[in-house]
Amino acid sequence: MVQITQHIEKGKFKNKMNKMYSLNTSTIENNFCNKMNKNKNLICSACYARTIEKMYKGANKKYSNNGKILSKKLLLDTEIPYINNSLFRFHAIGELLNEIHFKNFILIIQKNSHCLFSLWTKRIDIVNKVLSTIKKPKNLILIYSSPLKNVIAKKPINFDKVFTVFNKNFVKENNIKINCKTHCIDCKICYSRNKVKEINEIMKKD
Repeated sequence: MVQITQHIEKGKFKNKMNKMYSLNTSTIENNFCNKMNKNKNLICSACYARTIEKMYKGANKKYSNNGKILSKKLLLDTEIPYINNSLFRFHAIGELLNEIHFKNFILIIQKNSHCLFSLWTKRIDIVNKVLSTIKKPKNLILIYSSPLKNVIAKKPINFDKVFTVFNKNFVKENNIKINCKTHCIDCKICYSRNKVKEINEIMKKD
């Protein structure tokens, strides 16, 4: 059974996902992530998720197990978790592994029609291939996680929003509007149908 993460702030460690719930997979065991991480021109080279996984071995084990379950075969109805929340995030940590992975997310979404899901991904190829044969659920918000720092990508087909990370100096010099700067549970711009199509955040480690 896949394991859901409940995000809680601990001590001085600030967690913008505080009080939110998510379903995550390992970045360390994802070939796409490993390839992207080696490119110093991409935001992936400063992957915050990898740091978390290396710091907390228990979390890494849980994310690794989730990835294996979600990417090998389609979930049976009895294996699909009930989400006891109105908002939910796929991949606070992680990335799509293959088409089966995304199809399993859709199965979870379809079974939990009471909940609005947001998925962050760079895998336009996987998303578009699956959605060419399966209708996109109405309770899914797709967010393209731009691989380039300081560059707002064009919103891809099937996606609802674009998420971009900026260096502090670039923000000051170019007067970039940062609209991702507080707890998700209070903000909700990524978790609601609205006019906001570009979500900008300042890089955690600059």
